[in-house]
Amino acid sequence: MSTVNVDYSTIINARPEDVYAVFRDYRVSHPAILPKPYFEYLTVHEGGLGAGTKFTAGMNVFGTKSTFSATVSEPEPGRIILEKDDEERLKTFFIMDPVENGQEDPCDSAHGSTDQRRV
Repeated sequence: MSTVNVDYSTIINARPEDVYAVFRDYRVSHPAILPKPYFEYLTVHEGGLGAGTKFTAGMNVFGTKSTFSATVSEPEPGRIILEKDDEERLKTFFIMDPVENGQEDPCDSAHGSTDQRRV
């Protein structure tokens, strides 16, 4: 299987712990920042706050609808959140690295084995 990596990065003018809190809250704040119209929904089945959260998301990309289920872990609590698709096709890393006067948000996405988002 081939791997496609997508990287994205931005500076967010906020405290790193506040940005991290948004990304680890899968019931309220994380769904609120998902890009619409691509993400149609995110349903939490277990947990909802960081590690151990299990969810299903529905997407509509260029007219193609799909769903995926994933489990959340926190390999480095306070810095890295990992979403791992239950079929092992996609991993999304949200990595929060502080920078001078703000919070860096690099996002890396990969289909096949690795998907990283730096936040």
